[in-house]
Amino acid sequence: MSAHLLLTGLSFIVCLIIAAVLFSNLIKISFLRNRLLASSLSFGCASVLGVVPIVFFNWYSYDFVSAITPWQYLGSFLCIFIIILGLFIRLPFASLLTTLLASFAAVFICDFSSFLLPQSYPIWLNNGLIALALFGFTYGWKALSGLNPLPQIEGITISIGILLLSLFGFAPFILGASAAGILGVSLIAYFYSQNQPLGSDSSPAIGFIFGWLGLISYGEYLIPCFLIFSMLYLLELMIAFARKITLLPKYHNICYNTISVQSFTNGCPASLVLHTLWSANILLIILGVLQIHGTNSFSIPFVAGLISAWQLYRLINWQQDSKTLKETNQQLIKDIKTSVNKIFSKPKKGKRGKH
Repeated sequence: MSAHLLLTGLSFIVCLIIAAVLFSNLIKISFLRNRLLASSLSFGCASVLGVVPIVFFNWYSYDFVSAITPWQYLGSFLCIFIIILGLFIRLPFASLLTTLLASFAAVFICDFSSFLLPQSYPIWLNNGLIALALFGFTYGWKALSGLNPLPQIEGITISIGILLLSLFGFAPFILGASAAGILGVSLIAYFYSQNQPLGSDSSPAIGFIFGWLGLISYGEYLIPCFLIFSMLYLLELMIAFARKITLLPKYHNICYNTISVQSFTNGCPASLVLHTLWSANILLIILGVLQIHGTNSFSIPFVAGLISAWQLYRLINWQQDSKTLKETNQQLIKDIKTSVNKIFSKPKKGKRGKH
């Protein structure tokens, strides 16, 4: 255990140093003046350079529930460079298509077709559904880029959660060491983004790393824990997407449809937004670790969803005074009805005047 702890700490420090060097110098390279390419490459390369040695020199196959091999583990992780390649291609939907390709490639390499989903499904359908879920999680990371530190906060939350599961002996050591390295990169990205935002185009490449953690967690029967760690992100993504499909002009850009961005745009202080997000995510980390001892795979995730929804509701109504739970529920129902009426109401035709 002490050796595992030492190697996990080493992975964190190595990735932290590599990320600091890359984020500060990669942008200076002539053909990478585009900060989107620089941030994606910095995040991806730092994670890979920190994780690869840990995997090759300290692989413990008995630590995994699945029969995943080192080549499958790293091969699926290296699919991030397919997404980064899309940033060099100046064609419509290049980023979307390369993200889709990377998601299917990662699932094909890992081959977790025998896990969780009904055994009656054909293998191609089983893998396809998993790949589409990974694609949605990865490409949806764009929705967080409307508020500068939001992607990093969610990434740090997921990394810490998986790292704690590993340290407590509930997740493979290699997965925990990988999460520790990715945590180091996320912390550097968090401080780097204070002065220079990473941008929405680079988000899928970064989101793929955390989606990949979810893919490996899926093979280790840790997906309920992972869903809890990422609950706030998933709710924000669903809200942003639901607003976008209303086709209203003000919701055209999905990056600005999240509750966090809308609250900030409406005058909510940035400090209050960050405090709310960090508070909610700390609770989610605790609940995600407790899920290991849960009697089923849905009760604690349901509670986590309620807590996340409550925090987002408080955030969007930050100007209102504190209310009782009954008053809050009544106001929530009223807001939902008002929103539905706005979406489905049709403008009445004006009456033609008499001449």
